[in-house]
Amino acid sequence: EILSPSFDDKPETVNRFREGKWKMPWLNSFITNGFDSPLVKQFEISGIPKPILVNREGRIIATENDLRGPNLAKTLARVLGENK
Repeated sequence: EILSPSFDDKPETVNRFREGKWKMPWLNSFITNGFDSPLVKQFEISGIPKPILVNREGRIIATENDLRGPNLAKTLARVLGENK
């Protein structure tokens, strides 16, 4: 699952962004209390964007550079068991 945490000032800002150029058809969450949020501490978010890939059991299986640029396809192929 892909999750995009948002630190915007209100949920409506996230909704407007998603209606624009970047549709982001995955889960988006609005984080209250910014970097003081317990969720931010749990996922060790020190800046955004922070890509995090979580498996069905809720375990983090990839982050950061493994989910950026050409590494994204490689990581997804490995995780999903595809041979590309």
